[in-house]
Amino acid sequence: MKKLFAFVLATMTVMTSFAANLSCNEAESIAKELQPNTPSTETYTVEGYVVSVIKASAEDLRFWMADKADAELGNFEAWMCTGDVVNKGDKVTVTGNLQWYVNDKNPDDQKAEIYKGTVKVTEPAPVDENYVEFYAADFEGKGTSGSGSEVKVTKNGVTVYTNGGFGNSYSLRVYKNKQFTISSTKRIIQIVFTFDNGQGDYSGGLDPEVCVEGTEYVVESMASQGRFSKIQVYMGDGECSIVPP
Repeated sequence: MKKLFAFVLATMTVMTSFAANLSCNEAESIAKELQPNTPSTETYTVEGYVVSVIKASAEDLRFWMADKADAELGNFEAWMCTGDVVNKGDKVTVTGNLQWYVNDKNPDDQKAEIYKGTVKVTEPAPVDENYVEFYAADFEGKGTSGSGSEVKVTKNGVTVYTNGGFGNSYSLRVYKNKQFTISSTKRIIQIVFTFDNGQGDYSGGLDPEVCVEGTEYVVESMASQGRFSKIQVYMGDGECSIVPP
């Protein structure tokens, strides 16, 4: 009888330890039932695809997830996590506590998230040789705060350069009257900027999307300070898809 009890107990332990991962939709449903801004007492593992990266540093990962790799918008957010650095399109698991976040200053801003979890990339996204993303983490610690100095970062043949900048955990800052360039070994079709406008307009006078259709984009003198939390570079032989206003 004791052996049977031990076997049943061991079986239950294994089943508990290897419970199926939650989908993003399932995790969102569970999070909605929680007290707002209060992490769950239970630990969950959520599986999905990275559809948008906010911050990509092994010590601070923030990104949106969805159940399909081609989803335009994520419905579940990984926030202040650690682990494998992610790229758009990666299949990942995130283990941690669920939370239903509600912005106290804007109650309409609500979302399901996994807070301070551990990220593991299970299937890296196929490499797109004609697309490169730069995040704040790529520039963090480079340049000089206040006055600015040279910052140069290259990824997959694309180089972002300024002669007066500074990188922190939120953005690449390019100061007023400084040069800002993006160059590539391939033909650039268009560039999309995400500005860190939390404390004002920090677009530097630039449009959020620009057509290039060449190997270099050059701003000789920034009209004002620009803060870039993400820079997306599209390359190839195609035509720019930006619709003029």
